[in-house]
Amino acid sequence: AGYRVHHHKFIVTGGNSKMNDKEILQALGNRIRDLINEREYHSAYQFWIYEAGDDLSRQTLQEIIAGTVNPKFLTLVKIAALLNISVSELLNIKELEVKEKKKDE
Repeated sequence: AGYRVHHHKFIVTGGNSKMNDKEILQALGNRIRDLINEREYHSAYQFWIYEAGDDLSRQTLQEIIAGTVNPKFLTLVKIAALLNISVSELLNIKELEVKEKKKDE
């Protein structure tokens, strides 16, 4: 997997797959939702109540999980800290690519 700038857009490449901005944001949202579920929270709302509180607005978390916003880096740092993982684990591009490939199959 690699990163490259193409016509001023960030493209994630791996094998034959290319993800556009919308797909990257949706994959990131799915990744965060999956990480929340792995920690046995029944929903992002439950995670927000117990973990995020004042650190992150509920609306922001919902929008990130839905893939409708491009989150600020510091917001991703906060989410990673709340999940007790590193930012690199949160942004595990290889994981995002695997999920995209499975969706396409």
